[in-house]
Amino acid sequence: MAAIMIAAGFVPVFEGPRWIELADPARASALIRAGNVKAVYKRNKGSRKLVELQMQSLSDEGSLKGKQGNPRRYSHNHAVDAPDFSGNPDRVWTLKPIRRRDRKIFRAVLDSCAA
Repeated sequence: MAAIMIAAGFVPVFEGPRWIELADPARASALIRAGNVKAVYKRNKGSRKLVELQMQSLSDEGSLKGKQGNPRRYSHNHAVDAPDFSGNPDRVWTLKPIRRRDRKIFRAVLDSCAA
């Protein structure tokens, strides 16, 4: 792999191993203020020099932290034979009946969506 020659004052911007752009000092300082950019510095004899900017990828939703619910609480994929229902074959997802005490909550959500 050939070495990249960087003009004085310009900083390379990467997203992981991928090269994005070559930023001038004004653009580099604007990128550093952004929340998804990490500045990489090199120390040499007591001085620090900005050598690259790493963009943190926000396109991958797996990297975002959030509260994970239990997807199996309201659904299942088991075979069901019911007299009033034609049945549910195995490995086909079906909603479970909503408990009587929880129905008010679900109705309120549906009514707010319809409004």
